[in-house]
Amino acid sequence: MGADLYIDSEMKKAQKEHESVFDELVKQRDRATDVGVKSIIQNAIEKALDDLYPPQAYFRDSYNSQNVLWTINLSWWTNISPMCDDKGRLSVTGCKKFLLFIEGTPHVMPTRKKLVEMGADFSQEKTLGDWHEHFRNKRQELIDFLKHAIELNESIQCSL
Repeated sequence: MGADLYIDSEMKKAQKEHESVFDELVKQRDRATDVGVKSIIQNAIEKALDDLYPPQAYFRDSYNSQNVLWTINLSWWTNISPMCDDKGRLSVTGCKKFLLFIEGTPHVMPTRKKLVEMGADFSQEKTLGDWHEHFRNKRQELIDFLKHAIELNESIQCSL
């Protein structure tokens, strides 16, 4: 589970360009009988799925230790949800306000202890530095996403 944010015009463009490729790959995988061939096609499906949800169209923030909002002392439910209309849309004005929240709030990197409390897994050779890099990158992705919506003068659909 997580927060899913979409820019409708960008999502429609991505779907128009990539959905038929994705659908065809799924059919090919389902028809394939060889495990190796299925695996190769599955890798292509995952790439096609990325094409269906490009960063300029879609932003996701999981509700777990990887959630970027808690590292800037914000909450999807407390801070962002009240800015959305009854259909879950964040207006361009709301996007600007959200962007000001992010840019005006210190980005505090969590300690290893805090990450473990939040359920972070350090067993896969992921270091504290890796986690911090994840949060910096995710914050920048969110900033870029909001700026793109503002440039398009388009509201964002928020599934929180």
